[in-house]
Amino acid sequence: MPKALPQSKRDAIQARLKEGIPLFNITKEMNVSLQTVKNYSATFTMFGTVRLPSIGKQGRKPILNREMVEVRASDASVPCFFSVTLIWLSRH
Repeated sequence: MPKALPQSKRDAIQARLKEGIPLFNITKEMNVSLQTVKNYSATFTMFGTVRLPSIGKQGRKPILNREMVEVRASDASVPCFFSVTLIWLSRH
């Protein structure tokens, strides 16, 4: 997978997109592929920036919270393998 463009180059592409310069001219001037400029243009049109917004946490929330795990881990009556499992689950 190719490296991401430096922030300065992304900023320059975004500035040229704001100015309305044709995509082909941006590719020649910035020395990037036409597909890259098309992708940035679509993202700019949709979100107002060439950088995609970050994706929030996904999936179901954990059943056990950190406090529950710490209480279980400190309880001597709980078998050791169960405590280790809970500690491992709390980290992932």
